[in-house]
Amino acid sequence: MSSTRIESAGDLDEHQIKAGKGRAPENRSHRPLDSPGVLRRVLPFATAALLGVATLIVPSAQHDATLVTIALALTGATIVTSLILPWRRLPAACQAAPPFVYFAVILILRHAEGGAASGMSPLLLLPYFWISLYGSRRQLALATIIVAAVLTLPILLIGSPHYPPIEWRRAIIWLSIVPVMGHTVRELVERVERLARTDSLTGALNRRAWDDELERAIARARRLDEPLTLALLDIDYFKTYNDTHGHLAGDELLRTTVEARMGPTRDSHQLHAPSRRGPVQRQAHRSESNHARIAVEVGNASRRCLRLTAGW
Repeated sequence: MSSTRIESAGDLDEHQIKAGKGRAPENRSHRPLDSPGVLRRVLPFATAALLGVATLIVPSAQHDATLVTIALALTGATIVTSLILPWRRLPAACQAAPPFVYFAVILILRHAEGGAASGMSPLLLLPYFWISLYGSRRQLALATIIVAAVLTLPILLIGSPHYPPIEWRRAIIWLSIVPVMGHTVRELVERVERLARTDSLTGALNRRAWDDELERAIARARRLDEPLTLALLDIDYFKTYNDTHGHLAGDELLRTTVEARMGPTRDSHQLHAPSRRGPVQRQAHRSESNHARIAVEVGNASRRCLRLTAGW
């Protein structure tokens, strides 16, 4: 293995540093309102929401004009802010605000159009499906609780005739289906994300993940004024080994290399986050030279582990 190359955050390429824009980027799947592509993501949901509101032109036995006006205003405001607000400057958690606001719109629409008989309940799937696709698991759990509240609280607090006891049956059916749907969608999304960020041969992060993690690390180092170490490891004479022992042996060597490197550095985030608990972080935080020395020691441990594992 070649020697480890150490660089500080101040020596990194300025274009890469500017890419962070002072804020560590979040998981991109949790930032659906960032450009580009925000219109493509929002338009199908906005269209469905507007079509749901358009059904209000159908006469109903009970119609509260004030509540309908409030629901219409909230729907329009939610769509507009989703498209024009500078979401990139805000934390990723803020991007869950529009679907959660739309849960309130559905609650208002149901009551404005006569309660359980309004037929507005299926609109609950719109914000729930959005959060299943783009939200975190915590946000999805919160969305499930909100769906349960929208369906059950009116029965408890208002009751007949707008929300008769028969609504408990519908609420139970809804709550037996919605969490399964949300969990399944979230699992599929996370699986696709893992496949998109992981090398299928070694299980290591690929170039796409490298770009994301490097941008995040640079932005964090500049924002917190902390040292940042970048260690590049190279396998010497790999082509010779591959030609001599065959491609299958070469593949196995790559897997062994990744597994051996991950052994002593499995907790390698300590080098990027020295402010966290533990003696290593505190030592690195005190001086940049200590931070670099720790990185060299980790690199040397990687090489020793490789020699023991691969027989070098």
